[in-house]
Amino acid sequence: MELVEGERAEAYGDCVALHHRVAQLFNAYMDGKVEASAYDAAVFLMLVKIARMRHKPSTDSHIDIAGYASICQTIFEEEEEGKAKPSTSPSGKPVRSEYELKSQW
Repeated sequence: MELVEGERAEAYGDCVALHHRVAQLFNAYMDGKVEASAYDAAVFLMLVKIARMRHKPSTDSHIDIAGYASICQTIFEEEEEGKAKPSTSPSGKPVRSEYELKSQW
């Protein structure tokens, strides 16, 4: 958790709340075509780093992926323990942390 606490938390806010916002923005952008959770948002951001690494690997990308993996675990634990509300879509419908969009693809 050191990767996502301290200076980064001060600069960007709580990592779970941030990823809920990212998921809400993604859902609004997708206009109902798919729905993502905060957990999905952290995975998407890891995938951005992985895509960048295909072009040019860097220590920064490796560190960021570790940070996003830590955020995934934090979101998972908080939702499992009932500390965090599950993500919701713009329609207010709950979105589960598990990636359940396979049937829509």
